[in-house]
Amino acid sequence: MSDFTISPDGHYRLCLPLIAPGTVYDLRTGTLRDAWERFTPAVRGLLAEAPQYLARCGPCPMRARCGQCPAIAYLETGAMDGVPEYFCALTQHVGEACTPRDEASSR
Repeated sequence: MSDFTISPDGHYRLCLPLIAPGTVYDLRTGTLRDAWERFTPAVRGLLAEAPQYLARCGPCPMRARCGQCPAIAYLETGAMDGVPEYFCALTQHVGEACTPRDEASSR
């Protein structure tokens, strides 16, 4: 991933909705080089720690189709490794809609 965004007030983020504490760099007090070379790897290196996420999402076979991401999880739950409940239902529906009819009828 090599994208980032800079807001009009000078805040550097790896994606627009990512506003969790520790994931926003103030370019008014630092440099773009520092943000890219030091801050970006630190944010990308953050790992999920919440037991619910690790138990539920980690082994989920639908994980590749799931739209859950740390930014959305933070906005929905207040934690980047939170589990927005509706993502599971939505992902299940997407999986069903993307399953070929022959395969779905054989279940």
